[in-house]
Amino acid sequence: MNTKDSIIDNHERKCILIKRNETPTQEWLNVQTDKRVHEPNLIFWQAFPLTGDSVSVPIKYCKYLRRATKEDMNIALQNANIFAKEVLNQLDI
Repeated sequence: MNTKDSIIDNHERKCILIKRNETPTQEWLNVQTDKRVHEPNLIFWQAFPLTGDSVSVPIKYCKYLRRATKEDMNIALQNANIFAKEVLNQLDI
């Protein structure tokens, strides 16, 4: 999976992948409801759910849908905060 891909994350949210993230802190991992995030050597990505927000997702537990479309982008932009709008606009989808 790559930047600008449309995915379903480990919480069944439709998202656009943004960039690879560092492994989250132990404190963050401890409060997650999806206990699979404790698996060693997971790769995490920053993703923007189409409903708004920014999340860190374990890529192993995400489902690839397709390359993000202009429709995906428009939905994400409608729900994004100022920071997310700036990042999404730089993706050139």
